[in-house]
Amino acid sequence: MICSRWTLLLLSFMTFCQGGPLPPVNLLCNYLLASTHDGPVLGVADPTFSWLPRHTDRTGNQTAYQVVIYSSAETRQTTEKPVIDTGKVSSSNFRSVEMDSSYQYKSYVVYTWKVRWWDENGQVSNYSELSAMEAGILSQDLWKTSPWIAASSTVQGAPYLRSPEFKLPKNVTVKRARVYVSGLGYFRLYMNGKRIGNEALAPGWTKYTTRVFYVAYDVLESLKDENVFGAIVGIGRRNTTAFPPKDPVTPGDTTPRIFRLKLVLTLDTDPESHFEAINTGSDWFSA
Repeated sequence: MICSRWTLLLLSFMTFCQGGPLPPVNLLCNYLLASTHDGPVLGVADPTFSWLPRHTDRTGNQTAYQVVIYSSAETRQTTEKPVIDTGKVSSSNFRSVEMDSSYQYKSYVVYTWKVRWWDENGQVSNYSELSAMEAGILSQDLWKTSPWIAASSTVQGAPYLRSPEFKLPKNVTVKRARVYVSGLGYFRLYMNGKRIGNEALAPGWTKYTTRVFYVAYDVLESLKDENVFGAIVGIGRRNTTAFPPKDPVTPGDTTPRIFRLKLVLTLDTDPESHFEAINTGSDWFSA
């Protein structure tokens, strides 16, 4: 490990002495900081990419770039076929770059990507380190198995929703566990008696007749053989005159839509083998 670090430092020093573009840094997806693991969860089907090109000469400018994207968080070999390879693209833009590709991102999949760039002298940098991003729920159809539910209208104070107990499948190794939660108002989520997340007003205000946010949490460390979810819910801005304008309920809809949840597990055997462990439904109860 020490030798590898010294080798990397030596190569960086030699590159600096020779002059030219340096590998890009500060890789972002939709202006969210990426990482070498799962990365930010993105709920859009057309994410944008940003990076910071560096040069040994302060006057060095980007004239072209190349972005390569893989459909696996485990990709570390450049021999694996990417899902997107832009090739050399003539452009000085390195902020919020859209990919001109017909590839459609798949929900729940972790992607890794890297970028390199050319300066005005035609010199090209080495690739950046691989960074990751995770696709969230990219299709409304995926929410169909997680219907909106509501707490009993007779409950006083902040109502509490509780899921039925559910077990993990036997003889499988779960690699990732993501719970996707949405609410028309606010919620506070619990799993096996432990608070999930630290937000005070999740998932955030919107005009509910137009757009509703959802939040994704990593709950892998909270998983047990037997599990249960709980949530404290509140209507927040919806159907209240405290913060006009009031968001109307869909005509003919007599069910107060407050909360929905979906737990998606990814197996260790295949990075694209996902299954839904539990969804909101009529088997949830309020207290």
